[in-house]
Amino acid sequence: MALQRDIELFIISKVSLRMPVNLTDQGLGMQYVVVKRGETSDAAVQRFAASLKSDFGFTMSDKGIMEIKAGVNAKMAADLK
Repeated sequence: MALQRDIELFIISKVSLRMPVNLTDQGLGMQYVVVKRGETSDAAVQRFAASLKSDFGFTMSDKGIMEIKAGVNAKMAADLK
């Protein structure tokens, strides 16, 4: 239990947002966009798109990138309230 708590605290200290993205229609299942503390949503989504490309050979469309970025921005704004 102590190890789990330490891991949770470590993750919380490094990450400001972890948002699920459903890519089941593309055959990739549920993936997660992670926004690190101090990172912009644009940088996080670009890193996410790059990891999909390198890990799965999947190239996101510009529209998909914009939609995910809008979702990340909305979630981050809602978390500030």
